[in-house]
Amino acid sequence: MRREGNTLFLGLKALENCHSEPRKLKQFGGIVFGILLGLMVTDSIMRGASFVFPNEKDLWGVGFWGDHHFLRVIASGIGTLVGAFAAGCIAKTRGGVCGLLSALPTSLFWFSIVVFHFGSRPSNTKITFGQWLVIAALAIISPVAGFYAGLIGQKIRNDFAPLFEARSNTVLGIKWYHWLWLLTAIGWTGTLATYSIHQGLWLLFGLRFSASLFNITAAILGIIVILSIFYSIFGLYKTFILLILGQAQGLSRSKITIRILGWTVGIWLVVIMFQIVSALIFSKYMTST
Repeated sequence: MRREGNTLFLGLKALENCHSEPRKLKQFGGIVFGILLGLMVTDSIMRGASFVFPNEKDLWGVGFWGDHHFLRVIASGIGTLVGAFAAGCIAKTRGGVCGLLSALPTSLFWFSIVVFHFGSRPSNTKITFGQWLVIAALAIISPVAGFYAGLIGQKIRNDFAPLFEARSNTVLGIKWYHWLWLLTAIGWTGTLATYSIHQGLWLLFGLRFSASLFNITAAILGIIVILSIFYSIFGLYKTFILLILGQAQGLSRSKITIRILGWTVGIWLVVIMFQIVSALIFSKYMTST
């Protein structure tokens, strides 16, 4: 009887190990995917900012973006949060740890800048006070933010498990081969949204909205900017929904493809048109005043 009990225990242990191996692979894959997605989001914000500051972008490096320290922290922070959320969501268990590990390369990158700076004698580069703030903020805060974003991703995954697990061999409910082009779509969305947000700030300070609440030009420009930001993000959201639930909703592949093209390429063209129109209106308004 005792021997049978031991055999049963060993069998259950072996079965548990068999289930734990795929889970560890998924956790590792989630970490890697989170790192890549975070880099993609940060890069998309940088590309959007490069359109905003075209005369400065040639002097920007991988680490620092000129004197735009606050923008650099925001961009890296958003990328870290998005990547860590995805890592925790894919991992399903130990989401906080996976989110932290996906954010760890960001922290190590900024620590390496400090090591490189003090390791070179004599130092050819000088780190400004603003750059020190960027290093301190991202090196210290990134792992903490990644941990909590990973926990949120894990909770979302478990709360909406049928949505993510309706089809096998998917990443966040989407077939892996769709991610080959979807990452590009995420990049373009981040670029256009970044430029639109800058337009909003640009118009806010340029037209002094606090003193122009009843200005028709200010109202038109404000609506255009808000629509640009909304459609940039909403188009990507609709694309995700179509990829995850399109077939479950009875849509054919051709219909899904057409709708996705509309919510990606179509929306990008609309947003670009909005941005051009708002820039023209703003420039004419400023020259006339």
